[in-house]
Amino acid sequence: MNGGRIKLITGILIISAAAGFLGYQSISESRSYYLFADEVIAMGEQAKNIRIKIHGSVVPGSVVKSPAGMTFDIRHNEKQIRVRYSGKNPVPDSFREGSPAIIDGMIGEDGVFDGKLIQAKCASKYEAEYSRINEKK
Repeated sequence: MNGGRIKLITGILIISAAAGFLGYQSISESRSYYLFADEVIAMGEQAKNIRIKIHGSVVPGSVVKSPAGMTFDIRHNEKQIRVRYSGKNPVPDSFREGSPAIIDGMIGEDGVFDGKLIQAKCASKYEAEYSRINEKK
């Protein structure tokens, strides 16, 4: 083999390894567990330092807004966890006390869930509209 061919093969191997490493990193960082609030509480210390999408209902009377963000409790099966939301995205209009929500984030060292993204659910509103559409058919 001549020197040019060895350099070409070495370059291709380096580029392939770098692309594979970057692909693996992006998949690892975007992966998160989807759990209900009671499941996260049951995990205890194991829930820390992993990305989680936590699902539950916003506890009525628990929402406190401040310039730094918002705190509230989320509940499922009579277990609840405190959430501190400091995400850059605006809170959805359908986010309401008593409504289901999914919050993406991690549990902090203080045991409070640090949310970075909120997805509010409003299933009953859309189910009612869907029923009326099907009745007309």
